[in-house]
Amino acid sequence: MRRMLFALCLLGSSMAAISCERIPEVEEAVTIERIPAEYGELVSVTPFGPRPHQAVLWFEKPDHTIVALRVDLSTGDIFEKLLTFPRQ
Repeated sequence: MRRMLFALCLLGSSMAAISCERIPEVEEAVTIERIPAEYGELVSVTPFGPRPHQAVLWFEKPDHTIVALRVDLSTGDIFEKLLTFPRQ
């Protein structure tokens, strides 16, 4: 019984070791060149849930309108505005 348990543990750890793969190293930081000033002042940055390499930048315009902008941190791409919340 002990031999069978030992053999199963050895087999399981061998399978786990074989299935591992190296995590790629980050070569350099990505710099986003320009975010239009028309979005207003940056007030917060939050992760974009389904994609860990993307973030949402939250801006507030002088008229207190809130704008959310999605950015891909791995490529530096800026996507169109996600949300705009007008305020009175």
